[in-house]
Amino acid sequence: MLEQRIYSAKLLGQIIKRARMDMKLTQKELAEKTGIAQPTISDVETGTTDVRFETLFRITAALNLDIFIATKKASKAEW
Repeated sequence: MLEQRIYSAKLLGQIIKRARMDMKLTQKELAEKTGIAQPTISDVETGTTDVRFETLFRITAALNLDIFIATKKASKAEW
């Protein structure tokens, strides 16, 4: 999977869902692997819930995803 900027909970959920499906895991299997309730996995994938960092870290670790935080570069319009 390539690096991707995430601007919304919905986009984050889509990336998590795609990674889960690429690993051929059901939501239930991911829930069992992470100890997170299946309905919470569903809410994360649809972007319909506020996610605790701990929950996000557990999900991304189980899906072999990394989280990066980077400083935005100033655009010419901001000069």
